[in-house]
Amino acid sequence: MIMCARKLFVLAALGILLVGPALPQRFQGGVSAGLNVSQVEGDGFAGYNKAGFNAGIFVNTKITDQTGIQLEIRYSEKGSNKQGTLEQPALYRIELKYVELPLLLLYRVSSRLKAEAGVANAYLFSYSEKDAAGEIPVETPFNKWELAGLVGGSFILTDHFSAWTRLSYSILRIRKHDSEGVYWLNRGQYNNVITFGFNYYF
Repeated sequence: MIMCARKLFVLAALGILLVGPALPQRFQGGVSAGLNVSQVEGDGFAGYNKAGFNAGIFVNTKITDQTGIQLEIRYSEKGSNKQGTLEQPALYRIELKYVELPLLLLYRVSSRLKAEAGVANAYLFSYSEKDAAGEIPVETPFNKWELAGLVGGSFILTDHFSAWTRLSYSILRIRKHDSEGVYWLNRGQYNNVITFGFNYYF
């Protein structure tokens, strides 16, 4: 049932993104690219030290003069990166590559500023875990699907360009702890991502 729902969601997303640009009076579409800075909560390291690429296409439509909805399909690189120092020479890196389907509610704060909030269902199609010696065999696999909450905003620069930023945090854990232990709110590992980017509107 869950997989059927996800397939229907993907097909609906593709349909809207393909048909939307053909209906310019109701829909506005575009392309987007940006940079992720991320960390994995629960891996024992802190800091947004992992940089990654983020890009996709989107379509939105108005609900009222101040509100709207936006659907996206994005490629997103997330993970964790612990660089070695003289005091702590250990290296550690998690690389996660997702295809995401964000669904957002848009709210126009002013003529140039928009706020946004929503959720994203993401499919993990590639992952690796490395230390100073190279790739580590993954004993506890990452979940293939991620559900994340999103909040952010965009600033309109011109009729065709806007700059935006967004915070994404996993609602459900992306991986159990190797020990499978649960400690109060620490139930496993979670993606924590800040994204900065630009939109181009058709």
